Amino acid sequence: KTTVKLNGNTITASGDCKPDISGSSVTINSSGTYYFEGKLDGGQIAVDVPKTDEGTVKLVFRGVELSGGSEAPVYIANAEKTSITLESGTVNILRDGQNFTDTEAVLYRLQPCWPSDGSIGEVWSRRSSKGK
Repeated sequence: KTTVKLNGNTITASGDCKPDISGSSVTINSSGTYYFEGKLDGGQIAVDVPKTDEGTVKLVFRGVELSGGSEAPVYIANAEKTSITLESGTVNILRDGQNFTDTEAVLYRLQPCWPSDGSIGEVWSRRSSKGK
């Protein structure tokens, strides 16, 4: 269990796992449960776990307000299994950035995901929400 606190344009983490933190970006590099709380402007939560780590990355948002910069605020580059949970009783807001380079979305997964239950939840973007 790791708690990641978002503080405006800085990030701190405490707990079992040690994500990489650089300015207003945090990269999850091992499976485990990560609790996120607070507000972050122009930042990103990235998941980039080696293929040798077959565990699940669990992101739990409990009162998160996250605005992206030039990339998607939540970017899943590589992970065998990733889940995102919104803690009951909390308000969580993800906003896209103003100047995208590659990932015009609030949640982006590099590899397509096809859950066994048949649901599809790959990318939510400004384009798709406008029907383009």
